[in-house]
Amino acid sequence: KYPMAYFRGNLTNNFAIFGNFCFQIIRTTENGGIKLLYAGPIENGKCNATGDSPHIGKYSYGSENSKKYLQYAYYDEESDTVLDSIIKEKVDDWFSSYMLDYIDNIEDSPFRNDLSTGVINAYLIRDRLYSGEDSPNYKCPLEYSYTVSSEIGNGLLKYPVAIINADDLTFAGGKLKTITPELQENVPFIFINVSYWAMSPYAPNKLMYPNTKNSINDNLITYMVGARPYLAIKNNAVIESGTGTRDNPFVLSFPTLHTITADSNITINKTSAYKGEKITFNVFDKEGFKIDKIFFNNNDSNVDIDYKLVNNNYSFLMPDFDLSISVSYVVDESYTPHTDIEYSSSNKNIYLVVVCLSIIGIYLTKKSKL
Repeated sequence: KYPMAYFRGNLTNNFAIFGNFCFQIIRTTENGGIKLLYAGPIENGKCNATGDSPHIGKYSYGSENSKKYLQYAYYDEESDTVLDSIIKEKVDDWFSSYMLDYIDNIEDSPFRNDLSTGVINAYLIRDRLYSGEDSPNYKCPLEYSYTVSSEIGNGLLKYPVAIINADDLTFAGGKLKTITPELQENVPFIFINVSYWAMSPYAPNKLMYPNTKNSINDNLITYMVGARPYLAIKNNAVIESGTGTRDNPFVLSFPTLHTITADSNITINKTSAYKGEKITFNVFDKEGFKIDKIFFNNNDSNVDIDYKLVNNNYSFLMPDFDLSISVSYVVDESYTPHTDIEYSSSNKNIYLVVVCLSIIGIYLTKKSKL
């Protein structure tokens, strides 16, 4: 639906503020949204987090170094419940504590914890990234695509948040178990001063993570590594200010969705809209009357709206507030009542009878006066 675009390399202009935290912009989503990677608290309007502050804490990914615990979350048939990894519990706790007020602006975008294996039980993502071909992709079976909705993924998420995977890290410029002079001189932005988990398997008891030596490495599931929440904001985000640097990050905001109501004499094409959207409406005709005025109201106060009338269709651009529309009518002095009688063979006789009776009535009236 939307072309994919991503940031890559040694960048310094992809910092953004959303929901009272700093993030780094990673890429766009299939719906035109933007994937953001947690980058720490805001400090005097800046994103200059150092030390351990670019992540929300250091945790083991799972409780055991075994294949089952490579999963970010999984459905346990024995208990008939969804069991979360340790890292998911920590990310969910952070989200429920700080991001629920912004959930309407966050997209339910898949997070890919691809555990697909090849003919020798090696994980396909490891083969792709470790073969020297450097071939990341966005493909993943639905069972390993973590989402809130079961219509676009496995439906195992409580909130639309998770952690990054190795494909996104590679698109951003990282390389698996590779340290080159180029990478040391032009360090991709995904490498920071702390290590943090990615949800991509390396071995049955290991996951990948970007380390502090500017390489994507592997470690045991129970190893203590940083957690950086990863989420996607919807495609109607706007930049209020900023240039994307640490000292002057983008400040992201979202337009308010306003409601539109109308009285029973009016039909409208939508009942809610953002500022600037085109709204169309029609006004019902009333026999013997004509439209006097169109009223636009906000919080019981009349407001002026510049509307247009073309081919009996009214239209205007939605203002930045809720709106109600009503209409008043006045008597049409030029109105002439009309009948719908058709002089067909079936009703001509009726018409003649009416005419004759009228003539007789007139004659009797005159005679009585005489």
